[in-house]
Amino acid sequence: MPDGVWGRSAFDCPYCHTYERSGSTFVCVGTGDETLKLAALSRQFAKRMTVLVGDPSASRGRLAGLLSRHDVEVLCDEVVRASADPAGGVILETAHGRTLSADTLLLGDVARPYRKFAEDLDLELSADGFPETSLYGMTSNPLVYSAGNVEGSPYFMWTGAASSGINAARAICEDLAFASELLDDWE
Repeated sequence: MPDGVWGRSAFDCPYCHTYERSGSTFVCVGTGDETLKLAALSRQFAKRMTVLVGDPSASRGRLAGLLSRHDVEVLCDEVVRASADPAGGVILETAHGRTLSADTLLLGDVARPYRKFAEDLDLELSADGFPETSLYGMTSNPLVYSAGNVEGSPYFMWTGAASSGINAARAICEDLAFASELLDDWE
């Protein structure tokens, strides 16, 4: 990612950042269907939209067809170079020799867990690298709780994240209420 564009012209959330960019040229970049969903959620704000997906089947699938019917260009291609546009956007060069200019760049598939912290705590991780948790946020370490979108679901970003914090807080309070019993179990 070119310096100075993240949070100014490059984003990952269609809910948090697209309305403010209404009327600009959008390019969505990612691997497959999640990127196409990102484009579908954002297209109403775009003056023009192009989607670059690396998965050939996604570029020919149902979502791609829906977007194409709404004048969204869907390309199976990958970005090989990105640079900051002096006007504030991003210029993308693709593996197939295309050059695209985006006032607004939306990136799909960018959520990645920061594993070092979880690994340092010796937490059990899912196949995607997120900590395994109970319904109330307890991890495999009885002293560590998790809240928010750490489970990796894009649907858990807002209200789910807030409610998981409340659930974890309640579970922690319950654990503290029975702390002497928990400590006895450790001895």
